[in-house]
Amino acid sequence: MTKDVFRFEEPPPAKRYMHKATAARLRENPGQWALIAVYDQRTNAGSMRRRISQGLGENWQRPGDFEAQVRRIEDEFKLYARYTGEGKEQSDE
Repeated sequence: MTKDVFRFEEPPPAKRYMHKATAARLRENPGQWALIAVYDQRTNAGSMRRRISQGLGENWQRPGDFEAQVRRIEDEFKLYARYTGEGKEQSDE
């Protein structure tokens, strides 16, 4: 079903910019867990958890710099993350 809507408004920031801001805020508070997203499907929450934990993408840097966990609360899947700064430098060898 499509709902007809017309209004002038600015689009929200792209997800990558939201991730950049989230990663920066976590770096400012090392070791502190934060709720960073809420999903309606476990697969989506799990996919983002893996990206963060494995250091995939420019915002999450090296594997191990961030930790992430998903918790189911009623019908929602909440994604928590924290910055540890314990990632390993990648070798060019």
